[in-house]
Amino acid sequence: MAPYGLCLKDQDALLKEVYETILNMRCIGKQNLQLFQKALLMNINGTKLLLQILMENNLLYLLTSKINQDSLENLFSQLRSRGGLNDHPSPLNALNRLRTIILGKNPGIVSSSSNTTDQNQEEFLVAAALKQADINVKIEFEIPEHRENMSNDSETDMASEKSHKKEGEISGRGARDNQLYVWEYHGRAFIMSM
Repeated sequence: MAPYGLCLKDQDALLKEVYETILNMRCIGKQNLQLFQKALLMNINGTKLLLQILMENNLLYLLTSKINQDSLENLFSQLRSRGGLNDHPSPLNALNRLRTIILGKNPGIVSSSSNTTDQNQEEFLVAAALKQADINVKIEFEIPEHRENMSNDSETDMASEKSHKKEGEISGRGARDNQLYVWEYHGRAFIMSM
């Protein structure tokens, strides 16, 4: 089989035939298209549009075998696993978990009772940017001594959401994470502007 786009006339003719067959096919006792039929029709249309976009960007073909949702399923699995037993996060909790994944924080492996020492001498991006800009930042929050369970609890998130609605600001651990996120964003913007 050739990649989609190399034998475009023949491939489009075959896709059109499959599209028409599925569009006119009805399950016994049903008047409308079933969900699987709609999904196949959307897949055919999406594949054609994707090839069109690729060709506009000087690519000749599309390897349809590489189009799958494994990466998306992996991301959803990581989002669910960040909450420990809470595997149905609220929208706010899901955003916080996604930000944690994007920033590369992995609270699942953080332990205060480690038998190794960190020899990493790398400087954090935000710290370097703030240092170069001669900005001193005071962080006024306590860091707990024992971090045995670093997963986000739904109760903490609900409390953060409630305090956000009541006071107009987020307090607690969510506020610290948001503050660090803002600092990192501005640090990167500062470095990019140089």
